[in-house]
Amino acid sequence: MHAAPASSCLFTRQIRLLQPFLATWMRRGHHLLHIQCGTGQFLPLLWQAGFDVIGTEHHPPLRQIAQRRFGTHLEITAAPPTDLPFEEGRFDYALLSNIPKAEDEAAACIEEALRVSTSGLLLMFWNSWSLDACGIRCKMLLRKKQPPYSRYYHPWWRYWLLLKKLSPEASLSMGSILNTPVCLWRKEFSLMHCSSHILPLPFGAYMALRLDRKPLFFSPSTPLYLVPPQFDASPSSVKCATSLRHKNNL
Repeated sequence: MHAAPASSCLFTRQIRLLQPFLATWMRRGHHLLHIQCGTGQFLPLLWQAGFDVIGTEHHPPLRQIAQRRFGTHLEITAAPPTDLPFEEGRFDYALLSNIPKAEDEAAACIEEALRVSTSGLLLMFWNSWSLDACGIRCKMLLRKKQPPYSRYYHPWWRYWLLLKKLSPEASLSMGSILNTPVCLWRKEFSLMHCSSHILPLPFGAYMALRLDRKPLFFSPSTPLYLVPPQFDASPSSVKCATSLRHKNNL
């Protein structure tokens, strides 16, 4: 199963979901922390959008790939997601895109992300309750085998309830993409555009869950659909990172 973007097709859908959730955040002169940034596949968009971005990655192989990709353009800090080396409220926003599978560890990561951010938090993750995942789960249960994606997918409702508990006064919004069977995700299928629609419901395989502590900014000062910077974001580099993450049981 698809634990991480293994092709440009999937990565394009992930970016398509990320863009509207960033569009209502103030960007120029505002600081964003990307926690567990991996090889930094989302960092070019954040940088081009106008955020003052810092990334963190705890695992050296992934951090080295990200650092080689961006050089001195962006700062990649070595830090575990449950113990960030930043003071409380250091950033305006936080993005967490590689959430640990263990429930206690995931909760600790989200609490830490809320501690260092003042205005908003965005979670990006693979949804174990998507239409595609539920169909595969039924097939695997009939064969009495554990679904192969279970270590990478997350139940969306767990994080919704956790965010409500940790910040009851904040507003929550969600969206999902890749809401068709996996066979329709690839470009060679004429119906692949159906998987590109963003739904405000948790039916898609890839989800965004945003918490906002302050009123949203509905007139973006900078466009998000920009020419990407000249960083190495090729599918081959992403595949390399995916294999490293699998090898380290991330």
